[in-house]
Amino acid sequence: MLNRWLAAGLMGLLALPGFSQDSLDNTPAPDAVSSDAVSSDAASPQTPALPSALIDRMFEMAANDSDRAVRRTTLEACSKLLDQLPRFTATIEQLLDSPDQAKRYDAIPYLSQVDLSAEQKVAAAIRHLRNQYAKGHGIDYRSPNVLVVLRQHSDVTLDTIVEHLNNHGDMPLLYLDMADVFGLDVDKYQPLLIEYSNSQDTAVRQRVAALLANRLDSQIRERERQQKQARLQQQARLNEQRAQRSEAEKYLSYSQRIISRYDANASGSLEQGEWDKMLMPPSAADVNEDGKITVEEYRDYLLERNKRPK
Repeated sequence: MLNRWLAAGLMGLLALPGFSQDSLDNTPAPDAVSSDAVSSDAASPQTPALPSALIDRMFEMAANDSDRAVRRTTLEACSKLLDQLPRFTATIEQLLDSPDQAKRYDAIPYLSQVDLSAEQKVAAAIRHLRNQYAKGHGIDYRSPNVLVVLRQHSDVTLDTIVEHLNNHGDMPLLYLDMADVFGLDVDKYQPLLIEYSNSQDTAVRQRVAALLANRLDSQIRERERQQKQARLQQQARLNEQRAQRSEAEKYLSYSQRIISRYDANASGSLEQGEWDKMLMPPSAADVNEDGKITVEEYRDYLLERNKRPK
């Protein structure tokens, strides 16, 4: 009955205008997905989601639009195009070279993301700090924080700082602060620090004093850390030794009981005829092969067996 009803329904569909058996056969199942569609959906995350012409326009706006909000919005969007890194790097480089301070500022947050040389990144980061210092901000002013970039290239950063101080450049307070933050080698640059400690500028002498005091505190903390670590390691070794002694004592007591159980002649050790009666004859415990297993040998045998992987 049901089959006749289904057949009648199918014949009715075939009778509809424009509906044929071919169209029925060629209609994909609702859940069927072609391999091309799967391949498209699983495309690399680096594949741009916008047409190339629009991406071109975004980069133009990021570098050249007269409105800062537009530049910032498109610059952030371009930073997410992972397959456009060379182009994004070129845009950041263009902004950093701009005479417009606002454009240079907007490029700073992307320094760690682009493929510029360490010297370029350090120069841009320090120039940013100089601009902020001129506005009354200290080195720890984090809008944006360029200290991360400078730490990533600490060797270049310190070389730049030392060169500037040796040349008696401007803003010595800022550069002494940076020397403190980035770990200037006080042993290597003793003459430089002594020179600045004799400055007629009280603020400069204060910076040098703070740098030396901070370095001394850092060394004390490091020494305390090392001492604490050494104490912990020593305690761990002592705990391990105690555990080993405790385990050895436990097995010694156990060995004495076992040997006394099978020691028929009360010799204090087992001979082969005695240990052969054991469920698991410990012949390997006779390490010196003298035909006897002492309490200590049996203990050592049990300890070694206990160390084997289960």
